[in-house]
Amino acid sequence: MTAVLLARARDVVTRHPFPRVPRPEEVSLIVVGHGTGRTSASRNAVERQVALIRARGEYAEVRGAFMEDDPRIGDVVATARSRQVVVVPYFISDGLHVVEDIPVLLGESAATVRGRLEAGRSTWRNPTERQGRRIWYAPGIGFEPLLTEVILERAREAVSGGPPV
Repeated sequence: MTAVLLARARDVVTRHPFPRVPRPEEVSLIVVGHGTGRTSASRNAVERQVALIRARGEYAEVRGAFMEDDPRIGDVVATARSRQVVVVPYFISDGLHVVEDIPVLLGESAATVRGRLEAGRSTWRNPTERQGRRIWYAPGIGFEPLLTEVILERAREAVSGGPPV
């Protein structure tokens, strides 16, 4: 999954270079999950991926953020160390949260999001200036071609009795 998240982060800035493609060491990478105050387990996958990506040392900083738990998405963006911020939703599809809720939590107005959605346009423009930051927002990970390899790897692990040692 780490490769999938990194591919999403690279792809969004490559597709929308403004004024140029930022280098990873200039970027605060934020991995967004749903989160809930009801159970800490809802944040484990995000925190694991954040730790794995952070250990690579490629980005200026790597942080997790959540829709319904702390730290909240808006707070993490506001306190990012870098002016260049890439937000990657750790959601399997571009459903309601990815398409509507997270753009609003990133500072887009609900009316603007609804209007763009009704017009058949993307609900977020890459990059967008918010809170003194230039923010790129990637799509959910579900359509990332690398996800197929992740699924096949998990199937191989299941058949063999577990992950390789």
